[in-house]
Amino acid sequence: MRQVPIRAVVQHAVEIEHVHIERAGRGMRRRASPRARSRRRRSRERGRGATEHSATSVVTRRRAARMTTTLVASVGAPCVGARCDGRRARRRRYRTIASSSPSSSSSSSSDEPQPRPGLNLLGRAVHVSDVLARRPDDVLERLATTSASYDRDVARLETIVPGLARRRARGELSLERARALARDVKRASMNVMTVKLMFDEGAGVDAAAVCAAADGLLDMDAAGAARAREALEGFRALLGTPSGDAFCAGVPAVLLMENDARDGVMRRVRTLRDALPRASIATICTRRPWIALDDEALNIACVAAEELRQAMPPDAKVDMMLTDFPNLLNVDIVSLLEDIERTFGRDPCAILRRDPRIATQVRLRRVAQCIALSR
Repeated sequence: MRQVPIRAVVQHAVEIEHVHIERAGRGMRRRASPRARSRRRRSRERGRGATEHSATSVVTRRRAARMTTTLVASVGAPCVGARCDGRRARRRRYRTIASSSPSSSSSSSSDEPQPRPGLNLLGRAVHVSDVLARRPDDVLERLATTSASYDRDVARLETIVPGLARRRARGELSLERARALARDVKRASMNVMTVKLMFDEGAGVDAAAVCAAADGLLDMDAAGAARAREALEGFRALLGTPSGDAFCAGVPAVLLMENDARDGVMRRVRTLRDALPRASIATICTRRPWIALDDEALNIACVAAEELRQAMPPDAKVDMMLTDFPNLLNVDIVSLLEDIERTFGRDPCAILRRDPRIATQVRLRRVAQCIALSR
């Protein structure tokens, strides 16, 4: 079935309607129908008769009739001068009425720009200025666009940014938000290229994955792009060029933050770097981003790092252990060591140092025991 471009047709109709409205507003004269002209002529004759009747009495009209009959009989032709005087009087009267009519005042003010009126389309008010300016939220766009065209645009966008499809499948991205992003696929593609050029080539950052994680980058404007560049430069100055790029790619929400929120993230990153000077902060925050985004999570991570540093032998590389297994920053280290000793009956620090993944198994076992005891 051939699809008709509804928006183009309706927009053309709106433009034609606007041209008629502008002509009517400028006071351009259009030829009236024969019925309207005859009705106008009868009204003028009635007005002229009423004026002559009020101006002259019956005696005066009889006297004028006798004088006219006498002149016609003597000369044999109508009085041309009187007829010309009557025409001039009528012209002056019409000119006076036209100058005092409200149409003259409207024509004098036609130079001023007139607001474009709204149109009624399927029970909704559609403003001509919104249609001609192609506003993204105008009613015509919602009426003329079908769900099938929306789905095609979403499929095109998900081809460019595959991470959006995975987020939508997990329920992290709503269909309405995906359709809103897909309304301007060209702009989204340009923003992906902007993000790609923003990062260093040596960092190996996937720009599409970054835009999928922070979908606000797909519809950002020039001010948003400048703010994202400023945030990236700030974290590069704090962590170095490769680490700063890796941090912003792992926590892309910082590229959309305002200055106050971004300063708070920088403060938390600086505190975590002081607590773990030899650890990879970018790796830790990529796998556990809430440490950089929440003060309470940061405090728990700092306490866990200090407890693990005190419990481990001096030659243990605690910072490297926490970089590879950042889940240890979310647990109570003292309780974890007690559970390991109770389970295996040996030195918990040596067991944890040999295989840090044992912490997850011990925690799951303890959770299962608590559930069994509660039943």
